[in-house]
Amino acid sequence: MPVAVDLRFSSTEESRSSYHGYANLLNVVHAELQLLERMSTPGPALRPVIRLCEIAARAVKHRSLAVEHCGALTEFKSRIRTALSHLDIQARYENDASEACGIIEQVIDSADLRVQETVARHAVPRPAERHGAREAESLLGAIAPSAEIRVTADLLVPHGIPEAVGRLAAALAETGPVRVEVSSGQAHAAPASAAETIIDVHASGGLDPALVPGDPPLSFEADGVSNPVPALLALIFYLVTPRGELTINTDGTPVVRLCFGPNR
Repeated sequence: MPVAVDLRFSSTEESRSSYHGYANLLNVVHAELQLLERMSTPGPALRPVIRLCEIAARAVKHRSLAVEHCGALTEFKSRIRTALSHLDIQARYENDASEACGIIEQVIDSADLRVQETVARHAVPRPAERHGAREAESLLGAIAPSAEIRVTADLLVPHGIPEAVGRLAAALAETGPVRVEVSSGQAHAAPASAAETIIDVHASGGLDPALVPGDPPLSFEADGVSNPVPALLALIFYLVTPRGELTINTDGTPVVRLCFGPNR
């Protein structure tokens, strides 16, 4: 079941994305980071990620910012978590700082998904990343610890693909066993030396066809507290195209297949 979804902004979608859940999520992260900065010993530790939140908020309307700061925006969550791991909190604020970090942790996944949505909707080319087989297996395993991970090939994929696949596997694992297999195969119409990367996500419980986005979604964000699978599939579709292919089979396995090759 091929997926073809146009994720470009319409004027209505841009307005909604600018002024609703996206801004609220970023405001929470931004406010807690500012509080933590006041509780920390003097230094620039949190200033770069506070600035990154401000850039992310403005990038919704200004594609030029998304282009200029693409690398940082695609690493939004990891940069914030890294900054938090290096905090030097004053002793008298330890309890308050722990609470602030907990609030950020509660919303950071949703905030990051919306930041990736912004980059995707602006059609900003993402840098390609190379992951060795062992590194990719470790990365996917950390994101989706309940899934069985088998990686037998290196990955050269757009930034964000391994994490998006890991998130999808983690979401599907809530309803049954999930297996992620990364392998290499012969690229279509390619020289004998050229190979493509194939990522298969198998779920024993299958995938409800209703979860597969067939129309342009207003947002990658899950609807309220509903299943995040549609939002993740929409994001993965954008990350894959135009240099790859995404196929979804709702009847058997693989449930989701991603292919990347030099001639795609």
